[in-house]
Amino acid sequence: MKKYVSLLMAVLLVAIMFTGCTKPVENPDPVTQPVQSKIAMIFCGAGFKDQSNGAIWEGAEKFSAETGMEIANFSIELPNEGSPIIDEMIADGFNVIINNNGALNPMLTEKAAANPNVTIVCLENEFDPQGVPNILSATIRAEESAFLAGYVAAKKSETHTVGFLCGTENISALPFEKGFAAGAAYADEQTGNTTLIEKRYIGNGYSRDIGKELATELYSVCDIVFVAVCGESGAGAMEAVVELDKKCIGLGNIADSAPGNHIISVMKANDKTSYEMAIGVTNGTVTGGKMISFGIKEGMAGYEKPNMDEVSEELLAELGDLCEKIVSGEIVVPKA
Repeated sequence: MKKYVSLLMAVLLVAIMFTGCTKPVENPDPVTQPVQSKIAMIFCGAGFKDQSNGAIWEGAEKFSAETGMEIANFSIELPNEGSPIIDEMIADGFNVIINNNGALNPMLTEKAAANPNVTIVCLENEFDPQGVPNILSATIRAEESAFLAGYVAAKKSETHTVGFLCGTENISALPFEKGFAAGAAYADEQTGNTTLIEKRYIGNGYSRDIGKELATELYSVCDIVFVAVCGESGAGAMEAVVELDKKCIGLGNIADSAPGNHIISVMKANDKTSYEMAIGVTNGTVTGGKMISFGIKEGMAGYEKPNMDEVSEELLAELGDLCEKIVSGEIVVPKA
């Protein structure tokens, strides 16, 4: 089923603000003004019930507001519905297509090769464009944020057993899982503790009930859970956090509903990624045929919203030091 939403606004350029250990992305100077393009975004699955999709659309709205360019939003329920929708986009004159589902990448690579005048940007799952010059992969190094979450969880846990709650157990979840485990292990090297990690995955679907059920299950053996899932499932998990009065580490805004229970939040700035890609592709500073990634260095990953009742100045200083070591390459966080 297709939904089409068009945006056309004109407002003054506003500055992007980052928190925690992040810093603003450096834009080309002077800035090349975007040329008129016809841009479409395609979302698969839960639509805007998924916080990641919602954030990506927020970036698109910001781009549209600043440039006055129209952006269309197409939603499909299953990946196999994508091919005819993409064909229709191209026939309708859309020459920039932004995708947020890795299952569509192989099909989109074929579409790009057959339509050299169309630029396709694939967010989320990293993949190799295989030399096709008009398609590119743009991802966030989520493992860097997850590393910080794992470090804080291991440092703060009194039981030395922490929980990891994520969405579907697939390639998108691996950076979160591996980064979280690496951060906990790094903290253990300092403390001499052995932190055990209990993992649960929501699976296919976006169920508030399942999110709450699995979080409750984790809290039966863990004292801190990293809620690395958003949307309805994440909201359900946060209900468990509040009702059980437990501590959590959140992803993005998911922990805002439990300000007294969250320790810290970590970033995956999908809104900024979609914004930067739309700007870059339309003004010619970003071209296809390559793999691009953003992390702490670029202001797209890191930590934010520390609860100062839970996070000491010493721990904040340690997080700042970890960010510097990740940016410098002294710490290389695994993603798979």
